[in-house]
Amino acid sequence: PEQLRYQGAPAPCDRTHQTPRGPPFGRTTGLLKHALEDDDTSPRATVLRHRTQTHRTRLRADEERHRLRQTWHRLFADAGPDLIVTPAAPTPAIPAGSRSLLVDGAERGFFDQTAWTTLTSHTGLPGLIAPVAHDPNGLPIGVHLTGPASADRLLPAVAEELTQLPALRRPA
Repeated sequence: PEQLRYQGAPAPCDRTHQTPRGPPFGRTTGLLKHALEDDDTSPRATVLRHRTQTHRTRLRADEERHRLRQTWHRLFADAGPDLIVTPAAPTPAIPAGSRSLLVDGAERGFFDQTAWTTLTSHTGLPGLIAPVAHDPNGLPIGVHLTGPASADRLLPAVAEELTQLPALRRPA
């Protein structure tokens, strides 16, 4: 079927315009979006539903993004934190080449694990992930650092200090 045409590999490109040949990307995405079950709330479904949108929806989302940016700005200005530290993911890293992991006995896609890293990315605030520990298998466990606007130099400096803490170094 048409909606499966490009699954698993990038679409061939027309070198003149650098666009996928065949059905327009928006049309293919739209077909996938409409094939979703109404109660599907998976991250994949969310991405497909929001990949195409009306101009009005885009404007409303932009207004909400602006409100969120102002809220974060007020938090940093009023409460005064230099940065916010959150988990990078709810689990340690997965082995190289893996695309999924078991969580409470259920297989989950890797990108289900990335919600913490996108808390502020749409607001334009700087963010950085730093490894701070290792699990028993030697896989890194990270934290996500978020700073106020223009804190681009602060985050790498803090990340460097975190990785130097003796209690957080990788076991020999």
